Amino acid sequence: METGGTKRGRPKKYTTVSHVTMPIPQVEDYPNLPEDDLEIMNFRQADRILVGFKEIDHTNKPVLPCPFQLPQSLLDTHRIQQYEENVIALFNQKSNTNNFEYPSKQIFTFAISLSHYDESSTVYDFIISKIRQVVSVIPEDMKEFTNALEIGQYWQMVSSKLNLVTTSWAPLCVKKKSLPDFKTVFINLLNEVFIVNEELFEKLSEIIVNAYSEARYNNNIQPILYAFKFACKNVLFEKIFLPMLFKSIRGYLTPLLDEFFTKPLSKYLQSAVDLKETEKNLIKPLIPLSALHKLEAEMNTLIFGDKNRFNQITNKGLASLIVEKDTKSVGICADFARSTDTINQFTRELSFEFEAEAEKCFKTPNPIEAILKLYLSLAEFDDKFNQSHARTLRSNFEKGFNASSDTAARLLAEEVHREFIRKEKCPKETIDQLVAVFRMLASKDVFEVAHHLLLSRRILMMKSHIVASDEYFLAALREQCGPEYTKRFDAVFDDLKRSIESFEPFVRDKRPPSYFKALVMSKDSWTYEASQIVPPDNIRTLLDSYSDYFRQMHGKRKLEWDFKYTRVKLSVQNLPNIKTIHCSGIVATFLLMFNRFRVLSPDDFKRRAKFTSEQIDEVVNLLKSKRCGNLILMMHKKIRINKDAFGADKNGLLSIPFIFPALPKYDNDKHKSAILSNREQQVDAAVMRVMKNERSMEKSDLKETVKDLLNFRLEDELYEKRLASLSKTLYLKLDPSGRVHYLP
Repeated sequence: METGGTKRGRPKKYTTVSHVTMPIPQVEDYPNLPEDDLEIMNFRQADRILVGFKEIDHTNKPVLPCPFQLPQSLLDTHRIQQYEENVIALFNQKSNTNNFEYPSKQIFTFAISLSHYDESSTVYDFIISKIRQVVSVIPEDMKEFTNALEIGQYWQMVSSKLNLVTTSWAPLCVKKKSLPDFKTVFINLLNEVFIVNEELFEKLSEIIVNAYSEARYNNNIQPILYAFKFACKNVLFEKIFLPMLFKSIRGYLTPLLDEFFTKPLSKYLQSAVDLKETEKNLIKPLIPLSALHKLEAEMNTLIFGDKNRFNQITNKGLASLIVEKDTKSVGICADFARSTDTINQFTRELSFEFEAEAEKCFKTPNPIEAILKLYLSLAEFDDKFNQSHARTLRSNFEKGFNASSDTAARLLAEEVHREFIRKEKCPKETIDQLVAVFRMLASKDVFEVAHHLLLSRRILMMKSHIVASDEYFLAALREQCGPEYTKRFDAVFDDLKRSIESFEPFVRDKRPPSYFKALVMSKDSWTYEASQIVPPDNIRTLLDSYSDYFRQMHGKRKLEWDFKYTRVKLSVQNLPNIKTIHCSGIVATFLLMFNRFRVLSPDDFKRRAKFTSEQIDEVVNLLKSKRCGNLILMMHKKIRINKDAFGADKNGLLSIPFIFPALPKYDNDKHKSAILSNREQQVDAAVMRVMKNERSMEKSDLKETVKDLLNFRLEDELYEKRLASLSKTLYLKLDPSGRVHYLP
């Protein structure tokens, strides 16, 4: 039977194949070892070399049994007895150890050697027994002390002895034998002794704390330094000494803080910080760092975080910090609030002040200017808060700014107009601030109407610095709101560009007078009224010439002239106080008629210049006003120039304002009434929500709880009004004692 080629017998030996790519070092020769003890290399794995089964002992065996070869008899008798006597003599020393000869270095060297012998445990126990004896007499020695200097001197003596002994015999506390070090044993024994002598420690603590109060006035803590070290080492330090120390410091700080609080808030905060730092620096060398942190938190609470003090601060002068843009004081408040865990409450109170101040701005002569100053304060305060709290401040600022949102939009458009028409170019920083205020505006649609109307007026002035400011502002609005919002503004600038492109060739070809300039605006971007007024012949000829030229360039498009928006400069003769007049085209046409006639009636203006009755009334009322220096006189429907007219500047220039359409007005009272009604509903809902859970509360406690649920400041008047209203609906009952009950 065939076996398929399988051969019987021992398997064939294969040569071991090495997978190591680098040359294999030669195996060392070990002539004194048997062959079985040699390490066997295995090169079947490419990443490591395997070692055989021989176990290697890495324990370091000393060559000598101890660092020096001392006879066993010397270690057990002579040296041990001699050094133990030194310890006894040291502990029996009643005075300072400075002049006492204690062989610390020799004992330390000997202790290193002794730690290798079993006799070290006996010496260790001896040292422990002596420490126990020292600790046992400490309460008895200290009970008669009456001042901190005695406590400090005694503790300094005990500490110096203990340090000499524990340091010199430290090698005996080897980890291998699990023996605690001598200092730890001393502290544990001391704690055990004072736990049963708590009244004594309380008495000593009171002495030390009183001594610290005296040292504060002398500004010298050196005499009480060791007395504090004694207290800090004790197990009762946290339980007895620290509260007693804090109470003493509070008693010192409180009257000073009350005195500081009579000053303005900013001065109170700075004085309080200086007082805290002085106290902190004085006590810093005396207590542990953990206790110093607790003391600082205690002082912060006393200065800022206490409920009564916090309410006093928030009611006293946060508004003044905002108005004065006192960033430093706000930063101090924010730091105190964070350290006392009142940052949320402080941020809410500060945001309410921002809201109230924003509303007050609209009672000033220039509301937007006041808003801009308030916004700068808000921007500088941002660095003192995290992003969440900064958003809270901005949100309430926007709420106050938009309390009368339509009015705010109109006033912002007017402020933009006022800034841009100044003689100099408006700084980009100012424009950026205006844009920032615009971002917070709620009624952006109202702003768009007012701004477009005022933009149209500014463009008529044809001033390059005004155009540049408006273009920069327009780019910011487009980035903020998109091209759909700014399309009417863009159309005005497109018309301006088209007008310049059309007028330049007209000047080149026709060479009109230097005083003539034309601005062509499309009906889509311009609100105007077509006028049938007939100007003087020379002006009419010039206007017709440009109209014809424009129609030839733009496919016979028809132009209509609006004299109400035309700007004219007139030179004046025979009026002693006026040399030049700046006015609109309609006023200029009206005045030029007096070159031919000294006295005119309203019918003359209608017949000769095609004025309407409304136009005549507008111009007459304007020119005879004090604002225009009583330029004309009217009596019995006869109009003439007043030779005694006044109102010109020192150069004899009289500027007559244009008659523009008034900006739209809005019903702000209705808006404010809606806000008040909404707040009343929020108060009612918050009160009922709290009372359903609590069932019965003191009125003052209820107010504090409700206040935290609202996103606006709860005034006492509104709170009392809503409680009275709810009590009439049979939901709540008000006790004469001031308690509120829920009626299910």
